Amino acid sequence: MKFANIIVTFLAASASTVRAEEHQNLGWGVLGVRLPEPLSDLSATLDPATNLIYIAGGCDSPNGNEFAGEYFVCATISDDLYVFNPQDWSFGPRETLPRQRYRHCAEIVNNQLWLLGGRDADDALITEVDVYDIAEKSWSVFTLPDDYLTSDQACFTDKSSSFLYVAGGYNATYGTRDATFRIDTSTASANLVVEEMAPLIEARGDVFAASDGEFAYLGGGFTDANGFCAPLETAEKYEFATNTWTNLPPLINERGEIVMVEANGDVFALGGERQIQDICDVTGNTDPGELTVGTEVVEVLTDSGWKVIESFDDHKFRFAAVNVDGLIYAFGGQDAWDDGCQCFKTTDEIHLLGDGVTSSPTVAPADGGLSGPTFSLWAVSAVLGVVAAMVF
Repeated sequence: MKFANIIVTFLAASASTVRAEEHQNLGWGVLGVRLPEPLSDLSATLDPATNLIYIAGGCDSPNGNEFAGEYFVCATISDDLYVFNPQDWSFGPRETLPRQRYRHCAEIVNNQLWLLGGRDADDALITEVDVYDIAEKSWSVFTLPDDYLTSDQACFTDKSSSFLYVAGGYNATYGTRDATFRIDTSTASANLVVEEMAPLIEARGDVFAASDGEFAYLGGGFTDANGFCAPLETAEKYEFATNTWTNLPPLINERGEIVMVEANGDVFALGGERQIQDICDVTGNTDPGELTVGTEVVEVLTDSGWKVIESFDDHKFRFAAVNVDGLIYAFGGQDAWDDGCQCFKTTDEIHLLGDGVTSSPTVAPADGGLSGPTFSLWAVSAVLGVVAAMVF
């Protein structure tokens, strides 16, 4: 990988991959380049053929979620598509989505970026599935049957077939779904044919999923079954070969909107949000900033259950993240409560999580070039083996 202002020394390629139990050096850094605009509730999808990251839609209001009396709303929704190159931390030319969209999910299958589900600026579920042909740089539009419209759901693939899987999420009135279905993207036509798969063990919305090709993993989220009074701590995994969901050990920190990422054989649960304790028993006036609280916790799944291994420097939720060569890039999201705007502001920061990345933020130099994050002597790259790096 290429980082400006960093001297890189390559060690023996035979070095083994760092496992979950050995992540003592895991840390966060802030890139010296930012998103073209502040965004939350976006999607970030890695193209495995090129290692480019496609960033689509989201809430682009600088004030993010603003308090509107009884609930929080985003004032403006993005129709932007950006391409980020993690090799030199650059953004390609901006393109436009067929429509504004946020709280959706996205996957790349058959060299196509599939954008599915989510909501528009009127909080209505989006019926169209927008598909971007990466080679042709053109859009196709398909339609899902009404029974499968959803937002805040998880998308995942088995990394080898043409199937796109979708699990959980909310219906139009925020009823929680347990449905799992898949679409054969190789036979897509104007009206998509949906195949129902085994349902989730527990209905949940505000979820993400990670896949290692054999299993898909998801956890946490919110449910109307408890009146949205507390997030879920449960987690489960889906086996592609047998079409079955099985329980995983419970999360240490229950929360919704946990970003799940698989990296080098490990499954990470990043960030998220939760309500204040016993929110449904609260009487009288409550500061809206206490109605929901972002979390900085990062957990990893080990043989003995989930383990807390690292935290963001501050609260972070409603972001998107992908793994590139053993380093996890986290894009945008919302920050802690701001009394001045009565909102959770969106951010344009890009965080980097990896073994040997320090938590010290970095900034772009005055000449507009890129400055890299600060690494210790044990930064990891899955492509090149173990990388030792020293900052000028």
